[in-house]
Order: sequence, then C-alpha cells, then structure tokens
Amino acid sequence: MGAGKDAVAPGERGLGAVQPLPASVPPSDQQQVAAEQALAHHRMALDAVEEIACAPAQASLLLELCVERARALVRADGAAVELLEDGDELLFAATSGVLRDQLGLVQPVRGTLCGAAVVSGDAVCTADAQLDLRGNRDDAARLGIRGAVSLPLHQDRRRIGALLVVTERAGALNDEHVALLRRLAKVASARLDYALARDARRRSEQALAASRQKYRTVLASIDSGIVALDELDRVVLVNPAAERMLGQPAYELIGQRPGWTILRPDGAAWPADERPARLALRERRVVSDVVLLVRRADGQVRWLTATASPLPEAGDGRRGVVLCFTDITERRAEAERLRRSERLLAETQRLAHVGSWDYDLAGGRMTWTDEMYRLVGLAPRSIPLSQELCLAVTHPDDRGMLRAAGIEVLRRGGRVSFGVRALLGTGEVRHLQVTGEVELGPTGRAVRAWGSAQDVTERHRVQEELRRMALTDPLTGLGNRLLLIGRLRDAIAGLAAGGGHVTVIAVDLDGLKSVNDTHGHATGDELLRETATRLRSVVRDGDTVARFGGDEFVLLCAGVEPPAATRLAERIVTEMSAPYELPGGITAWAGASVGVTVTTDPTADIDRLLAQADRALYTAKGSGGNRYAIDSAAAPVSGEGARPASLR
Repeated sequence: MGAGKDAVAPGERGLGAVQPLPASVPPSDQQQVAAEQALAHHRMALDAVEEIACAPAQASLLLELCVERARALVRADGAAVELLEDGDELLFAATSGVLRDQLGLVQPVRGTLCGAAVVSGDAVCTADAQLDLRGNRDDAARLGIRGAVSLPLHQDRRRIGALLVVTERAGALNDEHVALLRRLAKVASARLDYALARDARRRSEQALAASRQKYRTVLASIDSGIVALDELDRVVLVNPAAERMLGQPAYELIGQRPGWTILRPDGAAWPADERPARLALRERRVVSDVVLLVRRADGQVRWLTATASPLPEAGDGRRGVVLCFTDITERRAEAERLRRSERLLAETQRLAHVGSWDYDLAGGRMTWTDEMYRLVGLAPRSIPLSQELCLAVTHPDDRGMLRAAGIEVLRRGGRVSFGVRALLGTGEVRHLQVTGEVELGPTGRAVRAWGSAQDVTERHRVQEELRRMALTDPLTGLGNRLLLIGRLRDAIAGLAAGGGHVTVIAVDLDGLKSVNDTHGHATGDELLRETATRLRSVVRDGDTVARFGGDEFVLLCAGVEPPAATRLAERIVTEMSAPYELPGGITAWAGASVGVTVTTDPTADIDRLLAQADRALYTAKGSGGNRYAIDSAAAPVSGEGARPASLR
C-alpha cells in the first residue's frame, strides 16, 4: 500500500485492524508488521473479553465496560449498549463518544440497525448508515455517523439488546472488526444476562420486603382484632389489636390452638363445628357480624362482634380462615342502661354494615369494597363501577339531591356528609349515611374522592317510630296536643301568604264518666277509640283530629269557612249522639258538647284560639250539652249561633 491520501495515521480517525505502511517499506516487512498489528488486536480483544468476563456482576459497571472496551477494540468514534424494553423498544443504557448524548433515549426496534440485529439474531454491518434503508438515516446524519455495526446481545435464546459501534468514516469497519466484536458481544451477553437477572431479583426482594413491612404496619394500625387460623385451628397470624383484646401476646399464640373459649351470647357453650371460623372454612363463605362471648385465658369475659372469611386455597391444598373482630363490651354495658328504644338503636348501630369507596377522578377509576356492593344489593365485583351505576342504585326521589351534592362538593372540595336511600333490585329501600372527602389538585380541580357509607335503615325506622310516639295519643292513635299545636301554628302562618280561614273545633264527651262508672274504664277506653273513628269520618283527609286528654278532642280544619264550620259542628253532634255498640254486647250513649272558633288573622295567638274554642264548648255544655256553640269572638257565622242537636 502506498502512502497516499487514504493512509491513516495511528492517532487519526478512520479505523483499520492493520494500518497501511509507506510504499518504501519492503513487502516482507509490511507483512510482518501487519501480522504483528493483527496479533496485537487479537490480544486486545482477548484482554477486553477477559476483563468483561471477570468484572463484578453489577449491571451498570458491565454496561460501561462493554461500551468502552468495544470502542477501544476497533478504535471507533462511538459505542452504545441498547437494552430491549417491553419487547418493542430499545433503551440506550450506556453510551460513549459521539453517542454519549443518546443516553436514556428510547427508539423502536423496527426501523433501526440495532433492531434489525435483535430481530435477526445476527450482526448487521453497514458501510454508510446515512444511506442504509435498514436504519434511521436522519439520526445517522444528525450524529455524523457513517460506518456502523450492530451485534445482538442474547443468552439462551433470550434477547437482551444490542451492541452498537459507529465511526464517522464510511467503510471503516470490516469483517475482522465484526469478528472481534462478536467475541466481545458473546461474553458480554452472558455476563449482562446474569447481572440484569440478579438486579431484577434484588429489586423483587426489596419490593417484597417493603410490601411485607407495609402489611405489618397496616395490621398494627388497625383497631379491629385480626387472627388467621389454619384448617387445624392453629394461629398463623395475629395483629396487636387482637393481642390486646384476647389478653395473650403473639409469641404465645402463633402455631398454637387459641387459648380462649367462645360462648354463645346467652353464655352457653358454642359447639366447635358451629363456630363462625368453622362455618366459613367448611362452607367457603363469609360469616359476618356474629355476636359472641369470649372467655380469655386470664378468665376475663369480653363481648365481640366477629366476621369470619375463608382464605384462598394454597397451592398445596391447605386452607385457612381470617377472623376480624371488634370489642363491644363497653358499648353493650352502656346499652343496658338505656331505655328499650335506645338499646334497640344502639344494637342497630352496632350491627350496621359499613362499606368504603374510592374514586380517582384523574384516572377515571372507581373502587368499592365488597361490603359497599352488598349495601346496595349487588354481589361483590359483579358489575363495572361508574357514576351511572351510583345513580341507578339510588332511589329515584333522591337522585337529584345526590347529583347536586356531588357537583357542589367536587367544586369546593373538603368533607361532605348526607343521607340517601338505596333502591335494591328486590324493591327493598335502605337508608345510607354517606360521609366522604374530596381532594383538590394544584389547579383547583377535584382529583380524588373517598369515604364510606353506613346502613342506618334500622336507626331511621326507630327514629320515625319515636317521632310518631311523641306526636300520637297511644290510646286512640290520634295526634296529641303537641302535633295539633304544631299544625295549628303552620295553618295560621299560611294565612299571611294565601288568606282564607282556619277553624278550630273543641269536642267534649258528655257521657264518658257515666260509661266508666257503669261498665268500667276498659269499656270507656273502647268508647274513646270509637269516638276517634267517628271524628275521623266527619273530616277531610288533610284535617287534624287530636286528643287533648281525658274525653276532650280538638279538630283543626284549614280552609273551612264559617258556614261549613257550622255544618261540621252539627254533624259532629249528630255522630256523637248515635249509640255506641261496644265489645261485650254493651250499648252506650255519650253525646258531645262542641265549641267552634274561626279566624282569618295571620297573627292570631294559638293559646287564645284554643281558649275561644274551649269557651264555646262550655257554653254548649252549660246549655245542657249534646249541642254546639260558636265563639262570639270568631268570624261571623250565618244562621243560628247555638242550638241543640236532636236527641235519642
């Protein structure tokens, strides 16, 4: 070879396994020098391979070592190792020379020289990457790359990535360079496969350890007791709350049968096969909210509510069950001191199920616990969750309120609490108390909402019953004084808006004392109940009939004008004059004195109106009874002011 413009000095770019010598050097000497240079390159290749093979199995170190040794081996302008990610992308994991700025970048497998090497499983060499259709010619031109060789990195048919070596001069890489790089890539593949697998295993172990620590932290922070049993009733897990409730530390419980005795709520022994844990294990179902007594190893007796849930069957066929329980001893002690209705309410609250929900608004993902599904009558995870589903399980009359409450809390964020009714597929209606919180993001938009829902149906029923008892006369089922005064106040207030008349009629039985004295108070009570029935029959559905006590009744009729009030009073006297056919074959007569007052004044005083009706009543009673009278202060009444009704 002559010393022309194609001759490249050792320090210059433009690579060659054997550097051309001046033409003045004899051919024999040229061959000897070329052989020595080739031998030096092979020794360099062996050294590089040996260094990689003996390097510590640390992925980051091996990647850098592969890049630097590959570049030095063929005196290239740049080198890189690209690792295969998710099967269809290549990540620049280590770079050198003109490729150093590519570190961390990702490129697709298709349309790249490295991708072609990975797919084919063989080296891909190009004289000019800026013209080769197999690669990205734009990137090659941008980086000034001409010559390039890509070698696949694989081990036992598992693809790892590719080794890329580039030059800035076209045709600078020949078959001898490829052979040297193949040897290096083969050793690098084996070492990288081992190092990457070890790193992945270490990361997996670290993640598992962190998960276990998180699991232990969660268990330690839960107030409810949690105990896991195997199919032989041996304890395999216990949290701190369970240790406190059961009076035994974990080291005494793990691997042993429980040292406590389970009793039925009445104190009787609970057969082992009928206990919640055995039922859940045998029938593979959740046994929830079971009330039981536990006699601890130290002799103390505690009240618990427990839920037993079967664990998934292990790979070796072993089965187990987890018990979640709450100590309700203090709650029960307090409930015993309350009235029966309060005890019923407390018991209802204790047995109420609670479900939780979480809504990731940014990701559009909603999650419910299994109990949340059950609260609305659905099987757990039986249907995809959505806002439409939330509205669908809501009572139609509450959907507008739920929609408005949701819009408001999503706008302002923070806490929210409201009651809503759920309509089950069976037609059953459940009352739920929903509490939650909405988190706003940096832009002020809601990004997450979470909370809980509790079934308060029984509590709602008890409260309605207590309210009814507070406003109802227990003997007749009519409203009492409290109910009538409240409705009278509303009726008078309504005069300010729409005008009209409010009529108050007082009724007093004339013959109740005689019936009590002759037939006894039980018969008198029957007469009062019959009187209530007759009074209801003479008024409209919207009118109020109340018993004020003893034999006195008061009627409230809104919108009844004076003439109609007179006719109503006449009918009442007539109805009360009819004989009473009472149990035991008893026929009794009572008769009634009736007082009427009518007002159109929206500022009328309630006590004064009642006094006016009472005064008219005693006017009728003073005239001999069994008749009605109109109060003189009332609105004008056409016709006779006071007159007797017909007598039998």
